[in-house]
Amino acid sequence: ETPNQKMEGEAPPHRVPGARTERYQQFDGFKTKKINFLGRDVVILLQNEFGPCPLLALVNVLLLRNQLDLSSDYASISLETVVSMVGNYLLESNTKRSAGDNELAVHTRQNLNDAIALLPKMESGLDVNVRLCGETLFEYTECLSVFDLCDVSLVHGWLCDPHAETETARALGSRGYNEIVEMLIKEDDDVAEQKVFIQDFLQRSASQLTYYGISTLHQKLRANELAVLYRNLHFSTLFKYQDALYVLVTDLGYATQPSVVWEKLDDIHGDTVFVN
Repeated sequence: ETPNQKMEGEAPPHRVPGARTERYQQFDGFKTKKINFLGRDVVILLQNEFGPCPLLALVNVLLLRNQLDLSSDYASISLETVVSMVGNYLLESNTKRSAGDNELAVHTRQNLNDAIALLPKMESGLDVNVRLCGETLFEYTECLSVFDLCDVSLVHGWLCDPHAETETARALGSRGYNEIVEMLIKEDDDVAEQKVFIQDFLQRSASQLTYYGISTLHQKLRANELAVLYRNLHFSTLFKYQDALYVLVTDLGYATQPSVVWEKLDDIHGDTVFVN
């Protein structure tokens, strides 16, 4: 098993230079690692002190899709450079949609401005609110537009099975996780029974992954599709290959181990295997 695969106005947005800030100057950047993916050498980013951040996962998807490219001559790359690369990619890949005066163009330019402004913050986290039941995996927030503009799916596998756990699914409804937490804290006898089902589910799925969630990921992702997986406040690059799911290993501890590239995602308790 070896998976190697807010702008207003009329003119389209211009290229975005890397903005030099105190935050950038204090940031050591990302280490790199060369791997083989579907017969092609690809340089990927490894995680820094912030762990598996959303920017890291998104950039690695673009690198593996050959939409961004890094030279293997560099052992590390600065946050400034990464932000500039992704910003330029966003603008170039949305040139047609952002040109003109029509509603779609104006809306796209607005989203591009918002997304580019968000990029430097993505190395330390992102405010997302998961839904634990239903077709819509996340409550919509502005930050999701970054993934939409890059045509990258943001997914998670922390899902209740509505067929096998009907009462739990009914209790969860379409609430986001934040609303669920507020519900559990509030003293309200009207939802006491619902709270029992929800608390039981949260305890049983403390790993923020369920077998139904894994099954749903298999259904949502196409063969050879790369996506970003959200789990336990972390963001990872996910790859579906030959009917199996793999998470890209970006831990610095494996930087010099060519045999450790992907971790198979098939167990909710972490009992899994590494492959290259």
